[in-house]
Amino acid sequence: VIAWAARGIWLAKQEQSAQRWWERGALLWLILACATAWVNFGVFHSSRIIHYWDTFHYYVGSKYFEENQYERLYECVIALDYEERGEADLKKRKIRDLGDNRLHFVSKDEVLRFQKGCATHFSPERWEAFREDTRSFRAVMGSSWWKDMLMDHGYNASPISNMVAAFLTNIGWRDQLPKVSSTRVAPDDLKTFRQRVLRYTMIDLALYGGAFLLILWAFGLRSCALAVLVWGTGYPWAYFWTGGSFARVPWFFMAVAAVCLLKRGFPLLSGFMLSWSALLRLFPAALAGGPIAAVADRFIRRKKIDRPWLDASDKRFIAGGVLGLLVLCSASIAVNGMDAHSQFLTNTLKHAETPLTNHMGLPTVLSYKPSLVGRFTKDPSLDDPWAKWKQARKETK
Repeated sequence: VIAWAARGIWLAKQEQSAQRWWERGALLWLILACATAWVNFGVFHSSRIIHYWDTFHYYVGSKYFEENQYERLYECVIALDYEERGEADLKKRKIRDLGDNRLHFVSKDEVLRFQKGCATHFSPERWEAFREDTRSFRAVMGSSWWKDMLMDHGYNASPISNMVAAFLTNIGWRDQLPKVSSTRVAPDDLKTFRQRVLRYTMIDLALYGGAFLLILWAFGLRSCALAVLVWGTGYPWAYFWTGGSFARVPWFFMAVAAVCLLKRGFPLLSGFMLSWSALLRLFPAALAGGPIAAVADRFIRRKKIDRPWLDASDKRFIAGGVLGLLVLCSASIAVNGMDAHSQFLTNTLKHAETPLTNHMGLPTVLSYKPSLVGRFTKDPSLDDPWAKWKQARKETK
């Protein structure tokens, strides 16, 4: 900062225009400051770059999607815990039923049923790989945090996201099996595991960087600085929530790429990227509203403007979107099977119908009532302390 300020003062004394120097420098420092703020000024997750809770769902969820799909992840995890640690590990243990989002205490009989169900879907070799991964995550997270995690809401990535993530996480999975059978993860294996997971989380961080470089390329330094300012100071998307995770950012990168490519005159690629983003997280499809509105406006005023209401750029954008849908959906069906798509739809509707404390959007606003907020309705005596709150939300909406 001192060197930059000194240079600006020197330019002013030399009667040279220092405005450009001051402006660019200030914007670059703003970008650096906000990026630093986003990672909690280097604290990350209590000195951990990796968000193990979130990464577990997207790493293990995608790696073993063929066996667990959307509903068996927690069941097979707790089945392994019981297999290795016995009945004592089940004491006051709660689990989220990923079939209906019901939170309940788990019993020994239920876990034995889980074991039988998981055995029918895993081969012995894949079960050992699953065992090693869950052991490793539990070792780095600690038992308390690990047990709390099974009260979350499971793995919810779309089949298109899973198609890529499952490919990446299964690279060399046989080589990751322990060389010596043991009930604990060897220190060297745990170190290797940490390094492997860190490499996967670096993909998301690289995609964040790529998104803002695209904004710089398409819209310039001022727009890039504004985008990083919003990104670095907003709480709902802070590093605390999904930073240091895996497979969380591709939808964001694709959405940004779609806007930037359209701005720079690449409508075919833009449409393809927008389709990709929408297939990853659904809601980015709303970004197509801009181009659609522009075309609709020209159609309404077609007799007054000297331009076709649907020009070559519009056609290429539409073609790119359709191409993205066809290519990605076909590839996903080939990799995941048709059932994965119907299961994803069922899973999405299940979550939409279950009020959650981190839901956002109009339904959340409409279902809010001051007298029914969590501090008044949360009841720790129930299996699901938030059951009354959820019911109140549904009734209010």
